[in-house]
Amino acid sequence: MAENTNGKSLAVDFGELSPESMKDLYLSEREQSQTIRSQLAVPVTIISFLIFGYVSFAQEVDIARWHEPATLAMLALALASILLILAAMIYLARVERTFLGAGPQGVEAQLQGSDEAGFFLDAIRSVRKHNDAASRCRARAFFLLLAALASFIVAVTLLPLHKQGGMAIAGAESAAARQIA
Repeated sequence: MAENTNGKSLAVDFGELSPESMKDLYLSEREQSQTIRSQLAVPVTIISFLIFGYVSFAQEVDIARWHEPATLAMLALALASILLILAAMIYLARVERTFLGAGPQGVEAQLQGSDEAGFFLDAIRSVRKHNDAASRCRARAFFLLLAALASFIVAVTLLPLHKQGGMAIAGAESAAARQIA
């Protein structure tokens, strides 16, 4: 019997494997689950970096000038970035939730069934299915975080235009004040 994962046929005939080999394959799939979980550190780091950036960015933006094109664009890009992060966080939560159901459906199945090979076959299929789903969620979250980072970088690059517009207004006000005096 060939196992199918993401449209790829694996040349594994589970009927020919010994229970010990199936156990090793199951443990290998569980190890892959832990690898996927450990790879969540990069997206979490990106989120931390962006939160720190938002705090610094908020201190530089004059919200009262929201009607100016540069400020409006900056605020829209920052808002889009925040929404992308929230969507990414949902996918990251799905990765963890996916692993809650991974593995054999219950110890009772192992204890009641005398077919150890059948138990490991079900467990391997279950863990592999959950690993595939978690990998897809992790990839989507990473893509959303890269989009959030790009959006935020563009917003930050508009900051000089925002400040320049404020200086032009302040300069015009001081010139008008000197003319009056």
